[in-house]
Amino acid sequence: MAFRYVLGLRDLPQIIVSTSDFQAAILEAKRSEVLGSIVAQSAKLLPAQSLHPRPAMQTTYAAPTNELEKKMVEVWGRVLGIAEVGIHDNYFDLGGDSVQAIQIIAQTNQEGFQLAPQQLFQRQTVAELVAVAATSMPAVQERAEMSRSTSSPSEFPLAGLDEKGLQELAEFLEETARSRQ
Repeated sequence: MAFRYVLGLRDLPQIIVSTSDFQAAILEAKRSEVLGSIVAQSAKLLPAQSLHPRPAMQTTYAAPTNELEKKMVEVWGRVLGIAEVGIHDNYFDLGGDSVQAIQIIAQTNQEGFQLAPQQLFQRQTVAELVAVAATSMPAVQERAEMSRSTSSPSEFPLAGLDEKGLQELAEFLEETARSRQ
């Protein structure tokens, strides 16, 4: 009922329905876009650096065991300038700093990860970061698949609202439409 009402509002140029703070989502997307752009531009300006051998560490080298670990190890190696990064190597033991952490997070997010800079400081190995990222990635992939579905507008679910919630939404929309007239 509410969905049909919204579709009937033909004089409005645009309608957005969001289950979360829409303005906050826009700001986060812009921040992520800007950060990715800055990292890409700085990568173009910096000369290609040669990779140094893995430093002597107490942790023995452990190779990546899956595709996500391989992607993360490649980014760490490229940013830190180290040829062999193991999945259990500590970020700070490899000589990582806060500036490189931002670069790593930006580049891994461009690879499809969903990480925030503070997560690198909390989870300081590739294996730990991949475990955290893997929990958010299926949800992202599922949302992308849902958005590609070909359901018709009449099949669109209204965020799981029950009959009372639908009625309240319809009343809100009617009140909003009246206040704009």
